[in-house]
Amino acid sequence: MPGYRKALSLILIIAAICLFFSCKKEGEIFIGLVGPLTGSGEAYGKSMYRGVSMYIDEINANGGIDGNRVVLLTKDDQNNKELARTKAEEFASENQVSAVIGHYYSSCCIEAQPIYKNAGIPSITPGATNVMVTKGSPWMFRVTFNDDFQGKFLAYYTRQVFQHENVIIIHDRDAYGSGLRYSFVAEAKRLNLNITKTYSFDNQNPDYSFIGKELKRLKTDIIFLAVHAPEGAELVNLLRDSGVTLPILGPDSLGRATFAKELNDTSDLYVGSPFIFDIGGKEAQVFREKYIKLYSEEPDWVDIFSYDAAMVVIEAIKAVGTDREAIKDFLLSRDSIANSILTASGLTYFDENGDCSKSISLGEFERGKLISYHLQLQTPTSFLTEPEIERALRDVKMFKIGSLYLFLTHVIYTGMDIIELQNFDQKESSFDLDFYLWFRWKGEIDPTNFEFINGSAFFVEKVKESFENGLRYICFRIKGNFRGEFPMQKYPFDSQTLRVRLKHKDLPIENLVYVVDVRGIEKEGREVEISDWEFRKSFQFSDILKTITSLGDPWLLGKKASVSYSIYNLAVEIKRMPLPFLIKFLIPLVIVVVISHLVFYIHPDEFEARCGIGITGILSAIAFHITQGETLPQVGYVITVDKFFILSYTMIFFTLLETVIVSRYFKADQLKKAKKIDRAFRYTFLPFFIIVAALLIVFTL
Repeated sequence: MPGYRKALSLILIIAAICLFFSCKKEGEIFIGLVGPLTGSGEAYGKSMYRGVSMYIDEINANGGIDGNRVVLLTKDDQNNKELARTKAEEFASENQVSAVIGHYYSSCCIEAQPIYKNAGIPSITPGATNVMVTKGSPWMFRVTFNDDFQGKFLAYYTRQVFQHENVIIIHDRDAYGSGLRYSFVAEAKRLNLNITKTYSFDNQNPDYSFIGKELKRLKTDIIFLAVHAPEGAELVNLLRDSGVTLPILGPDSLGRATFAKELNDTSDLYVGSPFIFDIGGKEAQVFREKYIKLYSEEPDWVDIFSYDAAMVVIEAIKAVGTDREAIKDFLLSRDSIANSILTASGLTYFDENGDCSKSISLGEFERGKLISYHLQLQTPTSFLTEPEIERALRDVKMFKIGSLYLFLTHVIYTGMDIIELQNFDQKESSFDLDFYLWFRWKGEIDPTNFEFINGSAFFVEKVKESFENGLRYICFRIKGNFRGEFPMQKYPFDSQTLRVRLKHKDLPIENLVYVVDVRGIEKEGREVEISDWEFRKSFQFSDILKTITSLGDPWLLGKKASVSYSIYNLAVEIKRMPLPFLIKFLIPLVIVVVISHLVFYIHPDEFEARCGIGITGILSAIAFHITQGETLPQVGYVITVDKFFILSYTMIFFTLLETVIVSRYFKADQLKKAKKIDRAFRYTFLPFFIIVAALLIVFTL
């Protein structure tokens, strides 16, 4: 009895400890978010909140940070700089947050900057671009470019790419608009780009009376708007309604899908955007898919940059904890591509001012979506020799803006449409695909000199070609064999992704980038039929292939040389139908186990008969296992179907072991005990087998 009491006490102690830890409240890590949650800039605040909360929810769904839940504390500054200062002071006095994500408007960030600096709170903005936002404070960061670069970039684009000679500037008098105008004008003077006229207004009390006869009389080539989205939409509509048909160029604030919804006419409207999804890599496409699933609408650059800002902050907390100064130092240490953070929009790292070194994409609106303009100015992705730079500048393939070299990159709108998918062979890791491939582009460049990275075409036919108003189009029908890596761990309950990947044979990403043709692809994901598989979805995206090599070039020896290529991808996700497997392998295996179970109904003195059933069962299971293995590729790990066979071997082995034990009891004249053991196995054998098999399926799925 004392022994039982000790055991019971031990069990109660263990249960109490488990209960204590299970009920222990998890810790919390606080991150602040401040932006225009209401007011004229509410759309920006909505995107900020969606992007940040989306990433934080993902972190918490995966256990938080070292078991601590991340809590988002939000404040509304209504894009008002006085209110922004008040909200920053609240964060400082509350002394709760490890970092702040915000504000959105540059004027709000500038007003709040000294508050965060004095309180020692790291702050990172997803959208403020004025130069003064980060200047003078090591506690302020941004995940986008600044206006000094943006203004110069847009002026350079106006003169060198659009080749316009005269421009009218309309700007907001706030920090954002004035900063853009200043850098645009400075670069325009250097490029001999004539400023025909400059108009300004106050966004708190805007007066657009200058739009009328005076502006229409002016002879110019293009209008540059250095304004925020609400005022930008009003200005564009007023200009078009008054009969002004000139091209309009806008900054990053106009590069949002919600902006296009406010316009009556989007023709000849171009905007510089921090990010355009058709150029984005795989991480961006994954973000876009999750965002649409969650919010039922397309994201824009504010959404993804807010998501990235949250990712950067949380990566810092994961690395150094919640100490604010350590977080600040961690962010400052992310100062090059080599130690950058891979975020949804690409690699993120900061210079000594806390500014992010990211390029600008020029876009145009089509069907309410912002798509890439056919010519881009992009930063090099690899080391360039002096002769290469000189040659690219001489051939007008590269431009220099300030100290930054930018390549003239041709955008190739690309699409694929599946006709038929055949001969999917996992053992050979290959499949055949019949599909259409098309390109649409402008300029003297040949995107059709491509190659498939993971396969080859055995049939290529040009089905259509056209050239009109400088726009070239060509469409091929292609049949090819493609290879891939198909993980088998969950077989036969596995899902697979079949990919087709192509790149240009010669031109690197600095010269040519393949992007998804959102205009040509009316509906992504045409369903395909494939035997024993269920179609899930298909999608297309661009990413980058980087090769690390010097190719023996003496200029590159000893340097981290690399060449990057634009890769266009078609991915088809399919899920195996388990029923054919159940019929061919699992049901016969279950029958073998059930037949083995019959030994428990045979009299103990029939030793040879009982052993014969067990041995036959093992041999049959082995035969099934070998047959099944011949249809699959050789892998160096255990797959789910192997676990079923291991379970079956174990169950059949137990029938043989039980037969030996029962036989010994029978020979020792203990028939009653032998029959009792038979009876126990008779009623527990199959239920145990079924339960373990069900658990295998549940944990696999």
